[in-house]
Amino acid sequence: MHVKRKAVGILIGFQLLSFTNHALAALNANPGINYTGRIMKADGITPVTSTSVSFSVSIYDVNRNCLLFTESRSLDLSTTAGTFSFDIGDGAAGSVSSYNGNVADLYDLFNNSKAFTGLTCSAPHTGFTPASASEPRILMVSFDAGDGSGVQNLPALKINPVPSALQAYKVNGYGTGELLRIDSAVDKTLNANSDLSQTQYDEFWRLVKNPGSAYLSSSTSLAGDVTGAFATNTVVKIQGQSVSATAPTNGQILVFNGTAWTPVTPAASGVASVVANLPLSVSGSATSTISISQAGTATDGYLSSTDWNIFNNKQTSALANGKILIGNASGQAEAVTMSGDATIDTAGALTLATSGVTAGTYSKVGVDAKGRVLSGSSLASSDITAALGFTPVNKAGDVMAGNLESCVCDLGSCGIGRW
Repeated sequence: MHVKRKAVGILIGFQLLSFTNHALAALNANPGINYTGRIMKADGITPVTSTSVSFSVSIYDVNRNCLLFTESRSLDLSTTAGTFSFDIGDGAAGSVSSYNGNVADLYDLFNNSKAFTGLTCSAPHTGFTPASASEPRILMVSFDAGDGSGVQNLPALKINPVPSALQAYKVNGYGTGELLRIDSAVDKTLNANSDLSQTQYDEFWRLVKNPGSAYLSSSTSLAGDVTGAFATNTVVKIQGQSVSATAPTNGQILVFNGTAWTPVTPAASGVASVVANLPLSVSGSATSTISISQAGTATDGYLSSTDWNIFNNKQTSALANGKILIGNASGQAEAVTMSGDATIDTAGALTLATSGVTAGTYSKVGVDAKGRVLSGSSLASSDITAALGFTPVNKAGDVMAGNLESCVCDLGSCGIGRW
């Protein structure tokens, strides 16, 4: 790229090699961004050969709102035919670098996963947060050739991630043979992009740094009841007692003889016969089988699951306060509250409903079909005459009608008094 500066008559060609394959080798040895170019005079033929060409470097965010990094240095071009090359941020002798705000170093300057604060920014900005993982930075370079032309500003350059960065040859100086790698065939979907917690990180390094004690390996030698290398260990004791070196045969068991565990053939069973009481029964002689039959209406035995469920679903003694059990239309006992002409309490006392008649003694009462007294009153004369069918003579002046039977008698025999 060529930019013509008519004011000073200087022609400059420049090239930025940002993390190319060639630059990666230099980056591993001397970290920095390699910046290379050649300064020519206005004729395009004669190079600048000044002994002190001053360069100023500034790196901004992609919108050029915040300054992230500055650097200045001087180069001698008297023997290079105008060609220059330096690594931005390498801290070389004579260079002065400054990281602004919370930028830690050159690698952190291109970190797109953090928020940058404490920067020198144009108002109203005080910092910035990258919008994507591939957000670039803006590089601004100026120089003074020392020939009286003054400071020359070069066009702004955008530092983009380049494809070669996807194929790194080293990481912080470490090659592929010095890094922990994962086979491409491993399924990484379960823990994809998952960070290690502090506990996991500490445990990882504990295992890595303590192979002899943090875990068992094929070379670990065991001791105690189990001895030998981990992969070929042997049980030589049980509870601290030696195990015989004689291998057991089929059907044998280990028996402790007071000195060691030795294989022996167990003796035949000493049981002569097996008997059982009902509902258990025994069948067979050489090999006895003990069994129990299912219970029936006249036989003891075990309850089947069906019988058990029937038994379990039988009426219990539980009954709510004030309820009585009444057989319903399905033939099942149902808890109900007594109602109608009577109630019952939890002690079983029955209380009849009042009929509306005040308690007392009455000459005349009225009852319903259930025999309950519904009314009570005193007798009236009309009640008596209605019951006799006639009205008796009871005072002077009453008139008697009808025939009277006569009798012949003297006053004494007829019961008529004398005066």
